[in-house]
Amino acid sequence: MMQRGDFELHIHIQDGLSSDATLLIAKRWQASLSEDRILGAEKITLTIDSESDNGIYDAIAKGFAKVPASRSSIMTWIGSDDLLTHGSLATVSKIFRDHEEISWLTGSSQTIDATDCLFSPWENILFSRRNIIMGLHDGRTLGFIQQEGTFWRSDLYHRAGGINATLNYAGDFDLWRRFACLEKIYALNFPLGTFRYREKQTSSDKDSYYQEVECLKANFNLDHLCQNLDLNRADEYSYIYLIERFPIAESYKIIRSTNFNFTPLQAFTEQLDPLPEKNMFTTYYWTLGKKSCLRINVFALPIVYRITLKIRNPHKNQLLKIYNHEDKILGSFSLDSNFDKSQEITFEYNFGSGDTTLTLQISKPFNPGLRQNPLGIVIEGLLILPIKYMHQ
Repeated sequence: MMQRGDFELHIHIQDGLSSDATLLIAKRWQASLSEDRILGAEKITLTIDSESDNGIYDAIAKGFAKVPASRSSIMTWIGSDDLLTHGSLATVSKIFRDHEEISWLTGSSQTIDATDCLFSPWENILFSRRNIIMGLHDGRTLGFIQQEGTFWRSDLYHRAGGINATLNYAGDFDLWRRFACLEKIYALNFPLGTFRYREKQTSSDKDSYYQEVECLKANFNLDHLCQNLDLNRADEYSYIYLIERFPIAESYKIIRSTNFNFTPLQAFTEQLDPLPEKNMFTTYYWTLGKKSCLRINVFALPIVYRITLKIRNPHKNQLLKIYNHEDKILGSFSLDSNFDKSQEITFEYNFGSGDTTLTLQISKPFNPGLRQNPLGIVIEGLLILPIKYMHQ
């Protein structure tokens, strides 16, 4: 209620028949608003409802049902002791107002304990629609989309079918996957909300959470994906959309990341900066030694993909072989030795088995100086194109 900006704010408190002082505190705030005792609060509406519910997500569904829906309405929810960061509402309203194409955005993660002490900051996570849809942002494979500080247009919420009120632990995980089938997610590199950690809270029951996650993944089937996704533009689902604003800038700028469509798993350097003197104007990776592994960021569905690797090779008579996760060879390629010029190699494969891991094996790594791991070849990029659909 202390936040100000160019917006109207509707706060709805959905209570589950609390027996403590929750309703008394809420009604005191409601009275303060009605009596104009909060400076600048003329654009704030506070509604309260208290009724029985069947858990967190049932309560959230009941609360959202009482909020009017429109394209211009922006929605979020927070738990009773979680927080929005100062200035988050002004930030969110400006971004959505200035960028009509944005339907869904999130901030970076921030956590406090029961006494308001901050945790060490979490590393910023890069979100792509493909990774969200595949259920990888479950806190094990990849980091969570923090619900506190995630906002969306109300029409997206209704197009996605709203929150699943029957769930007990992974309702936001499920909602994000359905959002990602419909719209891009845009990410800020600063927090919009704060999650409060308490011992024995519902979210600390990780076993129950992951049981529910696995059930959701099992039921999120091929038919659902094919009905909602445009797989002719499969590469679009791997892009990462960031929102940045610098101190001298007046507006927030959308940046589409040209991040690689693969995840290095073994025997790769860190991602390196461009080398214009070598005609390398994008970031790149070196492979290390003779054998390296990566995971292709595609939908693991019965679809034949055409995959093109953009590479550079410094060694004469270099031979590159590519294998799938079962060590079946997918292609063997003789590489040019002109390191100043990139080349493209192409092969086809069906990832319907569910494993998108590939192994790159070269015949001759080289050792420039006294490096512990000899260098292999440079990976500058990867293009993916679905060419044949194996399902009916």
